[in-house]
Amino acid sequence: SRFEELETNYLLHSENSGELKGAQVLKGKKFQYGIGSMPTRETRFYTSLIELLMSQDVKLCLVTQSKTASIITQRLHFWILEAAKREKVSYITLAYTLAKYATNEASGLVLQELQNSDKTVYQILSIIKADLRRFIREHKNVARMQLQNGAFSDVLKIIGKSQNIKTNDTAHSGEFEWGKVDYSLSLWLEERQLLGEDDSYRLFLDEGIRKDVFSSEHYSDIREDCNSKEIYGIRIADFMATIFGKMISKLALATLYNPEEPGNTVYLSEEWFFLNQEQLKLGHLLYQFSMDTGLQYSFNNDTFFDDAIALQAYLTYVNEFSDYEHLKQEGDGFEEFKIYQQMAQQRFALMATVPHYLGEDSEQAISAGLIKPF
Repeated sequence: SRFEELETNYLLHSENSGELKGAQVLKGKKFQYGIGSMPTRETRFYTSLIELLMSQDVKLCLVTQSKTASIITQRLHFWILEAAKREKVSYITLAYTLAKYATNEASGLVLQELQNSDKTVYQILSIIKADLRRFIREHKNVARMQLQNGAFSDVLKIIGKSQNIKTNDTAHSGEFEWGKVDYSLSLWLEERQLLGEDDSYRLFLDEGIRKDVFSSEHYSDIREDCNSKEIYGIRIADFMATIFGKMISKLALATLYNPEEPGNTVYLSEEWFFLNQEQLKLGHLLYQFSMDTGLQYSFNNDTFFDDAIALQAYLTYVNEFSDYEHLKQEGDGFEEFKIYQQMAQQRFALMATVPHYLGEDSEQAISAGLIKPF
């Protein structure tokens, strides 16, 4: 196949042998500043791959998930629902705020104890409460963080009033949540059916992924423990997951504020915009393949969506430039940040449209697939 030819040609000039993985293609400094760091061979490999997929009318459904955010939302899942019911607040906003705190601001002790199965929910909430107080106290005079501090103060009040709630929260956290993937895929498949596209699909799962997680009626066949050496669709999925996943993590690190200067917003450095023409073409293709699809559910964010929105904003900004010289001259982290800010505000506003199911009703609605898992 043409895809196997791409793999073979790349491996001819590679130090590694065996099955080609996305992590091998984009390892180390080859992706330090995203596509701006990709050497010619890697750029052409990904460009040829996406062009091949688009020529065959292959569709992509991209589902993002934050590992750190999942740790806290899994560990405190039922407590969040019950506390939201008691305090008559939006459970999804509470989950988002806790996820944002865990991802960006929580101390190492908090993250460690969240994964300590010997700690009760009450004990974990006590640790979070103390850490939130510390953070608010240390940043009370930072103008940039006033809205965030206000949200954290609201969480403190909720914990103070609802810490004694007894729940059945699991001691296990940080596991990849395939249920969220299933929910996003189901929405995407439903949307495609409404547009008159295929309504029957065969699902091939890599080794270790259980098929009982996936429930869409659109699957005519689900196969688990598939060997990626035999099914190139799994290898293609790995290449796509790697480039988008790495870009999300690199963008997050590149815009992380300096704890010594918390009042300063950090924008992307100029290296992110120093693309040659081939790299710019790849940026356009990544945008077109993942976001410019005409579908609402081809790009799906997690409960904590900030990092995924950063990817969306960067590719949207790069896509505005048709010439790499123009991008080098005009590319600006502040202008890119304004796109991110607008997208993030719109996404946050969408949370207000989620029905405020409360307590047990929320869990029933999630289990029934009426609202998105968090």
